[in-house]
Amino acid sequence: MVAGGCAIDLGTLGGDVSQASDINDRGVIVGYASTDDQAVHAFRKLPGRPMTDLDQGTFAFSEALAVNRAGAAVGYGDSRAVLWDRDGTVHDLGAGHSSQANDINADGVVVGSGPAPGASFRAFVWDPDERAVELLPTAHPGGEEFQQAEGINDGARSWAPRSPPAAPPTACCGAGPTTSP
Repeated sequence: MVAGGCAIDLGTLGGDVSQASDINDRGVIVGYASTDDQAVHAFRKLPGRPMTDLDQGTFAFSEALAVNRAGAAVGYGDSRAVLWDRDGTVHDLGAGHSSQANDINADGVVVGSGPAPGASFRAFVWDPDERAVELLPTAHPGGEEFQQAEGINDGARSWAPRSPPAAPPTACCGAGPTTSP
């Protein structure tokens, strides 16, 4: 990681490799790192502290992809979209096998992608109050066979989908699962 023009060694979980995926405005970093037996686990690193293994033996492979201001992290474990609370408790978001959570906002609303009936993948939004996955509408008229939501703002009113490379860039806006301003 680079801070102030200088590289910072994040350390590992005992192995040879680590990679940061996201950092929040409080300096909390998430990503993945190898363990001493070369397994790959999601981590969270608080400023001035060593990284914490979020996996704790739950998954064979996991990665944290995003962290919100409160320190909750999202990503995937064994090809399932998951959320790690601030205390490290892991929750399967129920998006199915081959899913991943890509972003989380300040309210805990999560976006990502997962398998969908009649399509290879569809973007989803997960509402922490309802604790349910909702498939998002396709971004293109006629639909796409692959769609993935990459980010969500703190108002839960817009998310940024990623479509196949041949498709033009798009953005979606909607009321989202919450009505907070």
